[in-house]
Amino acid sequence: RTQKTELFGTAFTVHSKIQGSGSGIDVAASVHGGVIRFQNRNVTAQPKVNPVVIFSGESADTGSRVEVYQTWRGRNKFVTQSTAIVDAFAKEPIAALEEARILLEEMAQKAGIPYQTPGLDKIGELARDHGGAAKPSGAGGGDCAVALFPDKGSERAFVRAVKSAGFTVVPVALAEGAHEETE
Repeated sequence: RTQKTELFGTAFTVHSKIQGSGSGIDVAASVHGGVIRFQNRNVTAQPKVNPVVIFSGESADTGSRVEVYQTWRGRNKFVTQSTAIVDAFAKEPIAALEEARILLEEMAQKAGIPYQTPGLDKIGELARDHGGAAKPSGAGGGDCAVALFPDKGSERAFVRAVKSAGFTVVPVALAEGAHEETE
């Protein structure tokens, strides 16, 4: 086992005891850094991308949405479809992000989960208008969207457009993950 794998195990245990629920993806991302694939608590590095994170202006209650999802009978098919999209991410991240958005919206509608908001819809529309893709992050119903673009020019134009539309761009930079500081 690697040092990061051990650190993730410890951090995930603490996270679970304190929060009581959640996948642990946020813990894995903090420990490993970059863009990762997180499946069955296993982490695989993904291609380097430059995500743009946009706050929709609305907060969301993740817990209630997760509860509804956990009782939904279509979960197995949704997970299979989601896995195929994640498999495609390494080769076509923007297309995979757009497919994930569509699948999430369909799942939420079928499961009866209040997911999409006008703000998230507008963010997605602006991303597509600028050659990229955006999908809600987390449980949807507000909160943030993550967007990807094919080049810096498209990304900058999108950022101007979402700011003009009244949304907040959250400054993010992908970190290398947990590491030991030496003097």
